[in-house]
Formats: sequence, C-alpha cells, structure tokens
Amino acid sequence: MMCVMASAALAQKASGEPAINWSAPATIALTDDYTRIFPDAIVLWQHNKYLYLKYQEDLGPITYLLVYGETGQIYQQGDVIPAGFGGRLTEYNGEPELTNLFGFMPPIGHVEVVPDDIPVTDIGHDYFAHYVSLKHVTVSDLNGKNFKITDAQGNEAVGFNQFDQAVENGYYEELTGIIGSYARDVIVYEFLPIIWHDSFTVNCLEDLYELGAGYVGRIKLKAIYQNRSYLYVQDFCGQYGLIYGDIGIVINDGDIIEGTCTLSTYAGSFQLTPVGDWEVISHGPKVEPEVLPIEELTLDMVHWYVKIYDIEIAKMLSHNKYLIRDSTGGVIMYNRFDINIPFNGLKGYWESKLDVNKDGEINIADVNYVMEEILTGQHDTVGSRSYVIGFVGVYQGMIQIYPIEISEEDQRASCDVNWDNEVNIGDINMIIEYIIRH
Repeated sequence: MMCVMASAALAQKASGEPAINWSAPATIALTDDYTRIFPDAIVLWQHNKYLYLKYQEDLGPITYLLVYGETGQIYQQGDVIPAGFGGRLTEYNGEPELTNLFGFMPPIGHVEVVPDDIPVTDIGHDYFAHYVSLKHVTVSDLNGKNFKITDAQGNEAVGFNQFDQAVENGYYEELTGIIGSYARDVIVYEFLPIIWHDSFTVNCLEDLYELGAGYVGRIKLKAIYQNRSYLYVQDFCGQYGLIYGDIGIVINDGDIIEGTCTLSTYAGSFQLTPVGDWEVISHGPKVEPEVLPIEELTLDMVHWYVKIYDIEIAKMLSHNKYLIRDSTGGVIMYNRFDINIPFNGLKGYWESKLDVNKDGEINIADVNYVMEEILTGQHDTVGSRSYVIGFVGVYQGMIQIYPIEISEEDQRASCDVNWDNEVNIGDINMIIEYIIRH
C-alpha cells in the first residue's frame, strides 16, 4: 500500500518543484553525515555508480537525490525502489549525496518518468538531480567531456558528458538529462546529457534561415561552384545559398554534399558557415542556371544562379567592375572570381539582335519582317549569341552579378529574338516592347 500511495503522489508532482535547499533547509532538515532510511523512490537515471532518485515522504514535497556507490542492483528509468534502503547522507559539491549504501532491493513497480521542461537559465540549485528537458539549444565548444549550451536568446550554461553519450556540436530541438554540480567553493551547475535527440536536420535552406543567425543545423545540398572560400549551392527545394568558409573538401558541380553549418549574415543576407566535417555523399547532374533578363533580377535573389543572354559589356567602371546591358536594362558585374573578361569583344549586342531587317533602326519594319518569316516559314540565320553565367549578389544596396563564365553560343534563326528556338508571336512582342520603351 505504501508503494502505491507514494507512486501516485510522485506522479502528481508539478513540473519545476525545487529540490532540497541544502544550505538553508526549508522543508526537510538534513545533517551532514546523517545515516537515514528512505521511503519508496522512483529511479530517474542510473549509470555505473550514479543513481538519481525522486521520492516523497508523508505526502510532503517531492525530493530529488543523488545516490553514489554500489547498490547491487541494475535499475531502469521509472523503476520503483521499495522503502528501506539507505546510507550516509553527506554533502558533495554543495548538494546532498547518499553514500555507504545498504538495503537496495529489486524494483516493485514501474511508472513513467517525464522530464521537467526548463529553460537554460534554470540550470541551477533548484533543479539539482532533476530529470529535465532543454528545447531549441545549440551545443558548441566541445572539449573532451565539456561543452557549452546556448539558447536562442544567447543564454549560456555548461554541460558535462557524465554518462558517456555520443555528444556532438550542433543545434538540437531537444536535449534531456540530469542537472549536476561540481566544485565546492564556487558551485557550478551543469547539464548531464542522457538523450541527444537528432541534430536539427533541415531539408530546405529556408527552414534553417527561419532559425536565425547563430543556430546550427545539418543539411544536404547540391554543389554548384567552388572558388576559394566561396561555395554556391542549391537545396532540394530549389533555393540557392552560399557557404562561406573551408568545408575541407574539393567539390565538383553537381556533387551532393552533407554537413553541419551555422548561420551568419553579410550585406543583409544569410550565408552558411561550415561547422565540422562535410562530405560528398553522391554525384548528381550539374545544376542548370536560371535564364533571366536583367530586368527580372531583384534584391531578394541573392545567391541565385543565373544565365543572362544577349549581353553587352558596355563600360569598365573600375578594376574588375563593369556595366553590362541586355535589351531590358543594365546591371553591375563584379569579377569576384577573376575570370577572363572579353571587354568589347562580345558579339550579338541586343540592339542588333532586335534589328532583324538590318536597316539600322528598330521599328515597325522589324515587326513586319518577323511576321513575313512566320508566314513563309523561311528563316535566315545569324551568328553567335552572347551570355554571362554567374551569381546574383548585393553590394551597398545594389544588385551585382559575379560571373563564372562569359561566352557565346552557336547560330540561331535571325528572327528568333527571344531564343526559344521558334519564330512566333513571342518574338514580335519582344520587339514591340522595346519600341514602346524607347
């Protein structure tokens, strides 16, 4: 009957009820080196000589206790240890500890143990020996068994791998463990991990971005282009991103890579910083750039992989900086990766492309010329078409293109001005739009 009553009362404990205040006992007076016998107790965790219990005496408050030594028993979390066990109650690292053990018997029941959900800031005396859960925290500075825990607000606590778990740096949705302590003069409370829930693995860059700067997550990505510390990538949701830093491996376009990263911001945009080892897990097809005119580039397209046709390098603005144009507008091109820029050496300037009848003007006569070719089905061909492939960036609030390739493509039908491999009303509309704008 005692077991049933104690177990039922323990199950009713409110989350976060404080442990015994050893320095100034308020509920149960404890004396150092006092040998005593305990009532039924519930096992929170056992590891080697460490046994953490909670118990209730005479329907009083729930009490938490660290037992250290040989019990002669192997317990599972939630086991109910029958009353009659005991030992010498002493102080160790500022908290009560039971040693010189006797009377530990096999369990007489089993109850569910639910961790107290606490913030990082509550890791301290009031939760000593509690079984707790920490949500949305980052583990860093792993050094042997020691590590640091940080929450989303930047609050920090220390951790110690007392129970020899597989500890890794990274972001975690949840960690469960015991609150312990060390040092006698200036007591430090620490988190002792038991369950390391899977490191937060995201499927899309946007999922990682929503966590904000400083969070750490694991992600699988498609590699596009690597140059020095720059690695442009695409996730499996179609979004583009930049890993800035040494990932420790050389990649090829199309490689599928996986690793852990943290977030930082540069010029108002997120970029990834590698944390730990990255690896190539498979090889896929090359990522194809998005074909876009200059007028469709926007400030929220940072890191996009694009291909712009029919460009003219109109002006060299400064070292490695150029103005390029297509028929829809102009944009700054910055030669971040030191590729060969064929300044003034490109063919296929967009105005000559639209002047399909080659009379030196772009007007209704060009529209009629295209209409005639549509009706006759006879198409002349013209020379090559210029293009730039690169990545969208932003500098001082302005869009820039960081090129990785500038070249020309083979011949096309002279009236296929929009390069969709057909001569149709779309080509007429493109010429009319230019006439209206100019």
